[in-house]
Amino acid sequence: MSCVALVALGVLLFGGVCPGLSQPVRDNGPNPGPVFFEPGPACRLDITRLSSGNDFVRFRVTARATNLSDPEQSLHVRVEVPPEATITEGILEWSGEQSHTIRVELLHTEGGVMVDVFASVVSPSRPAWVRSESIEVGRYFCPAAGETFTSAELSNERPLPDLNNGPPGMIPVNITGSVTYEDRDFDLNGFTGFSELPVRFANVQVMESLGGDPGDDLVIGSGSTDSAGLFSIPINLVLATDIYVRCVTDSLLASSNSSQISRVRVREQARNAVYAVSSPIFLGVDTDLDVGKFMAPRLNVPGENRLGNPFNVFDQGIASVLYLTGSILNETKPYWDLVMHWPHPNLQSQTLGRTVFVGRDDGYDDTVILHEIAAIVLNEYSDGDSPGGAHGFGETDQDPRLSVVQGFATYFSGVVRKAEGYENPGIYVATDGVGSFDGRGTSAQVQLHCQFEDAYPFEGSVGDASEVGIFGCLWDLADNEDTLDHLPGVDDDLFDSNLDFGSSNSERALWEAMIDPFSVALDATMADVWDGWHTPTDQGAHVEIRSVFESWSMNYFEDEAEPNNDGSIPTPLIADGSSSMPFTLFSNPDKEPAPGSGDRDFFSFSVSGRALLTVQTGYVDGVLQSMVDPFLTVFDRDGVTALSATNGGGVGRNARLTVQTEGPGTYFAEVKAASGFRRYGHYEVSVLEVPNNTPPTVLLSLDTDSRVTIDVIEQDGLRDLDKLSFSVTANGTEVLPILRRNRLFTIVFRTPTQAQVLIDVPIPSGLEICASILDVSGARGSDCKLVP
Repeated sequence: MSCVALVALGVLLFGGVCPGLSQPVRDNGPNPGPVFFEPGPACRLDITRLSSGNDFVRFRVTARATNLSDPEQSLHVRVEVPPEATITEGILEWSGEQSHTIRVELLHTEGGVMVDVFASVVSPSRPAWVRSESIEVGRYFCPAAGETFTSAELSNERPLPDLNNGPPGMIPVNITGSVTYEDRDFDLNGFTGFSELPVRFANVQVMESLGGDPGDDLVIGSGSTDSAGLFSIPINLVLATDIYVRCVTDSLLASSNSSQISRVRVREQARNAVYAVSSPIFLGVDTDLDVGKFMAPRLNVPGENRLGNPFNVFDQGIASVLYLTGSILNETKPYWDLVMHWPHPNLQSQTLGRTVFVGRDDGYDDTVILHEIAAIVLNEYSDGDSPGGAHGFGETDQDPRLSVVQGFATYFSGVVRKAEGYENPGIYVATDGVGSFDGRGTSAQVQLHCQFEDAYPFEGSVGDASEVGIFGCLWDLADNEDTLDHLPGVDDDLFDSNLDFGSSNSERALWEAMIDPFSVALDATMADVWDGWHTPTDQGAHVEIRSVFESWSMNYFEDEAEPNNDGSIPTPLIADGSSSMPFTLFSNPDKEPAPGSGDRDFFSFSVSGRALLTVQTGYVDGVLQSMVDPFLTVFDRDGVTALSATNGGGVGRNARLTVQTEGPGTYFAEVKAASGFRRYGHYEVSVLEVPNNTPPTVLLSLDTDSRVTIDVIEQDGLRDLDKLSFSVTANGTEVLPILRRNRLFTIVFRTPTQAQVLIDVPIPSGLEICASILDVSGARGSDCKLVP
């Protein structure tokens, strides 16, 4: 049955009488879709036994109120006793948050008498008793002589009223039904249509309709939907009552091991109100009632053609809690409160503190919502060191501390959906949320999408400074051939269902790495996830995990040249400009997989004579796929004297140096990390020797005004140390001090081997002007011209 009424700021709205219902239903007008439910005040009663005798009992009633939004509202408490008992100490009724001691004298001692304690919030504008949705209406039995009781309970041997049977004179009934919401299906390419899913583990309230202002309606029973969206709520009625059932985007969710209770809430940001959807109103209920199924339909963001559903946002929170506390992770954190707001005024979803703000275009973008929830999960259970800032799937040189947090968040969205049993869970899809409210248009513009298994369409985004590379790597550790993805029955890595992790599983093993060593690491990066996999508990599968990390260009293991971490055992290179084999900045003298440390690699190369040496690091195969920030030093032949050092000058974060050698011999270079949180990574290195034995060429020319232009061609490459000198002579002797002899000029570079200098000084006819250049190797080139 799909009839539904909607609670909108206390106004009940319903689309007509449902056919086939045995209980009469009130018609409350058109059905516009679920809107908002303002949470009312809450009351709490604590009742504590003080003393008792043969004919009396003394107890203390303490009442408290919360969520009082109106300063004129006040808490009101009333105590009622039957005629066979008398209150001889204390008062029957009071207002305000107070404790009162009450003595009840019993006129007989057989059994006990029932004392009713009521609490409510009253307002001058609403003189009737108005009970909030969380009110505890206590009906307690006073004990007979010698009996004892505890806080909030006034009976021992004689039980509290049975909710199924109720005290004498009450009508016990059971209210059942189910709640669903309209979901929007999607795949890697966007939305594909609509479906109906159960509203799971949401608070459900049985409301007594008083026929007036719905704000005066009473909560007369409460419960929760189960995993299938079903609910069953026993209540006791005094007489036939008009009722309806309300389901709100609020839940207290206990874990299966009863050690964790989590609260999930979705609120409308402007009103700070939870959402609600209601059943029809059923008139004169006095027997068990099945209200049937009622559904929360999709909503259109006001003023925009963007669809969403607060119950879909709510279900992503429920799914996250179920994943954390379920059989896969079995987390036991005592309590955490997940609050989500939708629609956020911004299009960009974000997490601030412990609250998720879901962008107004993301109400159906499940992977975006789960990604934001993951930021809170990481803060609750672990600790990331992200500096924040802009990031993107196509970036391969982000701050690695930012990349690992963002990569984990996207991975989390995949494993939650995998645990939920969704088809092809390893995808991330963000859309603009567009779609017609009448359902005729289900397409929306896909703003960003990615497939975890192969990083499509960001296949080049690998490495530990890329969030795509990180969530791809993490996904491979959790994914296996049983995953319902685009590769049914197969997997593209060595992590499969046959691996043995003892009493754990690969997702739990990875989780332990994230919440233990990662959480305490300084400037945590993906390298700390690697360390956490191996220490303090070694999760094993060394071959498999190395293959996965290596396939995503994350090399946290020694290269084949180790040990080469001091000048006595350098790795030889050929100074012909060719790229070397890949090296990694990772060292572990104990040869264990982890924990490792930053490394320093030493290299040696032979030089035939005076030469220019260019030494540089580079990305492996020219692809930016490593977070390493190399620091390069070139040493003289003694291996101690540094000729030059830098951590820049190359492509991207790479280092490049050009130095002049003084003679033949073996020179050395060292590569280490320039940054503490970029201490790992892989790189190439190359050395190029350019002998200094070719004199530079100088070409001197004169224009019609006898102004001089000098073109210099230096085969070995021009440098600032090259010295250019000029002279004006007659028969080889300087005759005019127009240009000071041997005056040094900074060369104006045109290309790496050519420069041009213009001397804007007229030279008299008949004289000769000469120009020469002396390069750093000592070779000289010159040219002279006679001024016509």
